[in-house]
Order: sequence, then structure tokens, then C-alpha cells
Amino acid sequence: MPRKNPALRKRARLIDRRLGLSLEYARASFSHKGNKGSVAEQALRLALAEYLPSRLQIGHGEIIDGRGRSTGQIDVVIAEEDHPKLLAPDGIGAFLLDGVVAVGEVKAVLTLTNLRDTVKRAKTFRSLIPEALEGDIAFEGPPEQRRYWRHRPYFLFAFESGAQLKSIHDVLSKGSKQRGESIDGVFVLKKGWVVDGPKEDASSVYQPNMPTQWVQSSSSTVAFDFLAWLSVAMPKQFHQVSVLSAYWAL
Repeated sequence: MPRKNPALRKRARLIDRRLGLSLEYARASFSHKGNKGSVAEQALRLALAEYLPSRLQIGHGEIIDGRGRSTGQIDVVIAEEDHPKLLAPDGIGAFLLDGVVAVGEVKAVLTLTNLRDTVKRAKTFRSLIPEALEGDIAFEGPPEQRRYWRHRPYFLFAFESGAQLKSIHDVLSKGSKQRGESIDGVFVLKKGWVVDGPKEDASSVYQPNMPTQWVQSSSSTVAFDFLAWLSVAMPKQFHQVSVLSAYWAL
């Protein structure tokens, strides 16, 4: 991650504390494992809606590409402001890949087993292929030349984990050897993060068959680090026509 501005340290700690309280609320409110997981997902979506730019849509559901392929249910979907709201009016429903800027999974408790499962599920998402529409612009160049346009940021956020960062790093290194093959980063609250090429951002050039470069770091401000990474990784593009035109023609 880039250097940390001292003036932001207090704010970063407050954000971490707030997300930690969301987990405590989940534990106090529900005794069933499934419910605890659902509350963790909702807690993160609410935090993203509060801290990310208001122009973005935050929801969950399946994602479809222009060739008719789709994913299963995804915990967090972040879409552009001009993504057709009619497909996910309440933030739940179907999202068009070409209008999505990031996706992720949420775990109340991360284990190495469900991390491996997430790596496998992410590969299903990676089988979807984005298509630039006529007139699309991203950073004054063709969108397909940008890493996070070709492979939208895919993260896993966990509220806690008994696994060490080194173990998480090892699972990711073995399960994802090529950039864009699976997930891009894992963030564990109050512990740290493991990210593939953490210094890269939305303007980074896409290079086919590039090997992953996993970096791990302990951190006392994981939530803030996560939001910072997400903010710079999400691709920004400009459409001349609605993305829906590539999926539904009259």
C-alpha cells in the first residue's frame, strides 16, 4: 500500500472500530451461523454505501455477461451510477458485468477451507468476459488495456480469522498463480491483508499471463486500507450508450 498520511490515522482507526462494532452486534443478535454470516454481509454493504462515492450502487446478486454466462449469488456487487437500476431496484437482483466495478465475498469468520472455496468461486466470475461498447473511454485509452477493467477487482473481507496471514498468503499463492485468475485481495479485520500487486491501481496496464505477486501486511487499520485499495482499484469508464444495449436489443 502507498505511504499512510499521518492526518488520516485517527479517521482510519475510527472506521475500523465502527466495523468491529457491527460484528459485535451480529454476534449479540443472532445465534445461528447462517444469520451471523448474513448480518456480516449487510454490515459491510452498509459501510461501503456510507464511505464510497454516492454515485455507486451497492448490492448483491448474480452477475451476467454479454454472452449469457452468469455467476451464482455474490455477497457484494458495486456497480456504476448508470447501471440499469431496473435489474436490481432494491440492490438485489441481476447485474450486468459491463456496469460492475468491483465484487466481493464477506466472511464473519474466515477459515482456510472457506478461503479455498472462495478462490474456486472467484474463477467462475473470471470466466465472464467484459466487452467495451462503442465509444467507451477509460483513462484516455481502450478499456481492455487496463488490468482492473479486464479483471474487475474481486475481494474477500473477513471480520475475523484464526488463520495467520502467512497461511492465507500460502493458500492464495497456490490457488491463484496468474493475475486475474481468481481473487485480488483478502482483508481480515484487526489482522491485516494479502493483496496481489497492492501498488497497482485502476490505471495499471493489463498484461496477459502475468504471474501473481502476493504481498502480505499486518495492519491496525484494515478497514481503511481496504476502502483505500478499493477506491483506487475500481475502474472508471465513460459510456456513450447504456450498457443494457449490449444485452437487450429492441
